[in-house]
Amino acid sequence: MRLTRIEKRFVNDIGHSRGVAANAVRPAIRVRSVHIVATSKMTHHVARWSWALAEMRRVLKPQGYLVYADLKAPLWLAWVAKPLVPHAGVFTGADFDCRLWLC
Repeated sequence: MRLTRIEKRFVNDIGHSRGVAANAVRPAIRVRSVHIVATSKMTHHVARWSWALAEMRRVLKPQGYLVYADLKAPLWLAWVAKPLVPHAGVFTGADFDCRLWLC
């Protein structure tokens, strides 16, 4: 199996690794201590999804990687769903971008 340039850099930088499952809103992880934060289709299950994103940023090392995949709602659906589904995270692409980049 051939590794890409980024994969080789990651393997060389890390040397060893371990996975940690943590509470998305209050992970017991030190500030700037993680090389990679990966999440897949999780934040729409979290009512305070913006807090989860803030925590991902908090624990990520400078030059670290955020690997993120989730659902986003079209603007019209988010407008309808947000008040109806308070226990879930409903967000648009613009909401996500704003929270991730702290606009």
